[in-house]
Amino acid sequence: MWPGYMKEGSSEKYVAWLAAKGIPLSIEHTSGHASVPDLQRLAKALGPKRIVPIHSFGALSYPELFDGVDIQEDGSWWNV
Repeated sequence: MWPGYMKEGSSEKYVAWLAAKGIPLSIEHTSGHASVPDLQRLAKALGPKRIVPIHSFGALSYPELFDGVDIQEDGSWWNV
């Protein structure tokens, strides 16, 4: 979990739930960014029917890299 969520208070319910269940919370630093080859290996391993790029500046290039891409506008709702 990104420590910034802890500071802004948006994770209070989640942290309380973890504590109630006796689950320790560990803050670990990660970049949050995966390489294209890593994403392709993940998609191959999972075999999803569709891939919806979220939080990506390169969403329009996904159809060249993956099968079953479904590009949605940021902030839009769609049926799953």
